Amino acid sequence: MSPLGRTHERYDNYLTDVTRHYGINLRAVNPALDYSLSPEVKGLTKASEGGWMIRINPRFANESDLANTLAHELSHGRDLPEGSAIARRADVRLRQRA
Repeated sequence: MSPLGRTHERYDNYLTDVTRHYGINLRAVNPALDYSLSPEVKGLTKASEGGWMIRINPRFANESDLANTLAHELSHGRDLPEGSAIARRADVRLRQRA
């Protein structure tokens, strides 16, 4: 049972309930659990996706850790509107490192 007072059959419902409980507005973004993230990466927002997809590592310590990660990645997502110059520069830098 989670601290929110009930079990969650589906993680997408869980993410929605946690954001609602902590007052996080997910307008125009889509959070998803990403099992491919390494343990030291809590979340990831890719500039190449325009900031609308927030990838969350499912190995979070607790709900407040999850909420903090969602809020942190949300700030990145809102800074990277699709097609923005910032997003294009970030993608160029990422490709140059590869």
